[in-house]
Amino acid sequence: MITSIKKLCLLFVGIILLQTAFSQENYVDGYIVKLNGDTIKGLIDFRDWENNPNKISFKSTISDTPQLLTPMNINEFGVEDQVYESAVIDAELNSLLTHNLEVDQTIEVRVDTTFLQVCIRGDKSLYRYRLPSRENFYVKIGDKYERLIYHRSLVDRKINGSYKTTVKENKKFIGQLSVYLQDSPGIAQKLRNTQYKTNSLMKVFQAYYSNTDITTTFNKKKEKIITSFGLIAGAAKTTLDFTSDHYTYLSQGDIDSPVGPIAGISLDLILPKHMQKWWLHNELLYSTYKADGTHRDLVHKDRYTDYDFTLESSQIRLVNMVRYVFPKEKFKPFISAGISQLFTIDDSTDLHEVRTYYSSVTERDGEAIPETRKYQQGLVFGAGVIHKDLSLEMRYESTNGMSDYTNLGSSTKHISLLLGYRF
Repeated sequence: MITSIKKLCLLFVGIILLQTAFSQENYVDGYIVKLNGDTIKGLIDFRDWENNPNKISFKSTISDTPQLLTPMNINEFGVEDQVYESAVIDAELNSLLTHNLEVDQTIEVRVDTTFLQVCIRGDKSLYRYRLPSRENFYVKIGDKYERLIYHRSLVDRKINGSYKTTVKENKKFIGQLSVYLQDSPGIAQKLRNTQYKTNSLMKVFQAYYSNTDITTTFNKKKEKIITSFGLIAGAAKTTLDFTSDHYTYLSQGDIDSPVGPIAGISLDLILPKHMQKWWLHNELLYSTYKADGTHRDLVHKDRYTDYDFTLESSQIRLVNMVRYVFPKEKFKPFISAGISQLFTIDDSTDLHEVRTYYSSVTERDGEAIPETRKYQQGLVFGAGVIHKDLSLEMRYESTNGMSDYTNLGSSTKHISLLLGYRF
């Protein structure tokens, strides 16, 4: 069981790495603004950039050869509720994370020619420049982009006769915005608790526009987790395995692999970044199976015991998985991995035993498993395809089985074919 799980984990990781190494093109509708001011609609290879891009791939039609464009070639581009302006800016490189700070560290600033992301555009505009080390924010004054200054460093201070290292913050951006947005009454009060973060800064600008008669020409929507409910139905093939030196009718018996129904509801939490590739997939399912088994414990041709048994169980399953969806237009392949928790509603382990000792035959009925487990845990792996609101998935699940008896080890494997529908 452990070896199989390791192989499946390696396969899951390998597919992700291959997807990263050979990333697919993702051309979607967008536009560019040329240096002369002309707007051209076309297709942009959208990457939902974590850090601001320094180049993009553009083509007018799907059959055209892509053009590689930089801030030197165009004034602006827009795609998927994201707008970027070409700009020459100065960017601070020092990290804002506390564990990366140094005592009285030197401020590192670099001049970049890049695409600035537009957060809000209008009479007063806010821009974002994301680097691997930190974020920088800008306002536009005339044709120039002014960086909103925020810096963190460590400083040794003498407190009660001893030196203590504390974090020092330079929040010059508060004063800069007070001047920049001074037309709005009460903006100073709004700035008092403002943080150097996208959502916090955007709230200040939204407050500015709500207090004036001026309207925005672009207001980037706040990225939110998308929730989606659905129904799931299918069939699961169950394989029961046992290990024991005493209960040989289970460990050595011939147990069939029944196919039983499985159905329930699902909840998907689709993360907004990375082109909505990552989903948190959750399910509440009902499943049932009934497995029949036989075994003959042969001592001699005239001395043997025949066992006939039935293992039946009805369960509620709680499944939590991480799902990676490959970005395709119509049919989207996906792979999933996660955990399952199985709560037994009802079970039975009926045993009929027939002992033959030469001419003497005795029969006995009892329980095939002395103690059954009411709560099982397992690992789940799946792969499938999504088309619009429908999904089809093949899934493998391995749990710690139905036996809760010390001298009887168990494991249960389920292979399921599931059809899903999302609302």
